[in-house]
Amino acid sequence: MFRSGSSPGNPSTARKPRSIHIHLILPHPRWRTHSIFNNCSWLRETYEQEVTVNASDAKKLGIKTGGTVEIRNDRGKCVVPVYLTERCMPGVAVLHEGAWIDLDENGVDRAGNPDMLTLDEPSPAGAFAYNTVLCEIKKTDLEHRPGWDKLATSRAHVFRRDL
Repeated sequence: MFRSGSSPGNPSTARKPRSIHIHLILPHPRWRTHSIFNNCSWLRETYEQEVTVNASDAKKLGIKTGGTVEIRNDRGKCVVPVYLTERCMPGVAVLHEGAWIDLDENGVDRAGNPDMLTLDEPSPAGAFAYNTVLCEIKKTDLEHRPGWDKLATSRAHVFRRDL
């Protein structure tokens, strides 16, 4: 039996990122079921994997909609385009789960899969905390690789009113 707070999977005692700037939530997207349908080009035409960030946080970070950011913590890194909005609470970002991992030679995921950032240990109750992580976000020159021919199939910009 575990005493309260003694489990390595307990969020209060688990290995945490050193620099904590953003609380990243990882909801299920409307356009795929976990990673199923991630390869359907006609679904991907309507949405590109991106992180949603509060506009006031983005101003402090020097990032803009359409730019590319690196999301990182001590567990890993992923690269993804950014979308700014006031509909996301300051200090919180949203990255949908289920993108297929595309690791580069340095172990950085270029497709934007948030699994690279999560802790793979259960809590004392046996649950995994996959839907939230603490991370930092910064502008990067690394290329986002969505895993398909973006020029041939993606027309997500047609549906965006803010561009």
